[in-house]
Amino acid sequence: TSQSSMMRNAALAIPLISRAIQHPVNIDARDGHGRTSLMWAARLGLKPIYDALKQAGADDNLKDSEGKNAFMHAAQMGHMGLALERKSAS
Repeated sequence: TSQSSMMRNAALAIPLISRAIQHPVNIDARDGHGRTSLMWAARLGLKPIYDALKQAGADDNLKDSEGKNAFMHAAQMGHMGLALERKSAS
């Protein structure tokens, strides 16, 4: 399925993310819509990537140009496990 393919690709991306964060990068860099990599990982339901970015210091409080944070993106796309993660972490 498409979801299992995305998760397989996410697992392959983790070593790349790990290598990238060993070098000075802005982990909260934004695209043209003000979205960060963390927001995209949440939006696509890619929990392994989301977790790797959080561990690297990505800020889940940032909002995009529409005023949405990573959790709002997760909820909007139906990834309730990620959307509820903030509540369980408090």
